[in-house]
Amino acid sequence: ENSLQCHHNALAIADATGDLDAQATACSYIREAYRRLGNLQKALEYQQIELSLAESQGIVDVQIRGHNNLAELYARLQHSDRALHHYQKALSSARNGGYPEDETRALSGIAAIYQKQGKLARAVECHQQAIRVAQQCDDRVGQSAHYNDLGTVYLLLGNFQYA
Repeated sequence: ENSLQCHHNALAIADATGDLDAQATACSYIREAYRRLGNLQKALEYQQIELSLAESQGIVDVQIRGHNNLAELYARLQHSDRALHHYQKALSSARNGGYPEDETRALSGIAAIYQKQGKLARAVECHQQAIRVAQQCDDRVGQSAHYNDLGTVYLLLGNFQYA
């Protein structure tokens, strides 16, 4: 609650001065505080504001992260279609803009949704793509995480050798 108060104060000052960057930053922190408090609807509200601000300024990396954040919130709210929509937007922009970490984040999120939906072959494809991207940018930690996620899907498929 103290965190929210501080970040709302920061947002009020940013609003008064017209500082769009500071507004986006404050919205990001407010979104995170609401997410941690479990108020996902309020978290969505502030994430959408942050995304709108990033779009108005043409800040691509913040837009990509905004779509990934929205997707994760929608996934937690069991809105798979909306989550997939935002993951796809993040994925497309990340690929076009050269943001591999955001690309693998979107691919992992898409894979998790497919896994929940029982579309395991599609989940495997997404994890394999994430592994390739992580290899291309020499992200060893990411590779490890994506291999673990892929192994989990193989376990669900009953393919214990690949798992």
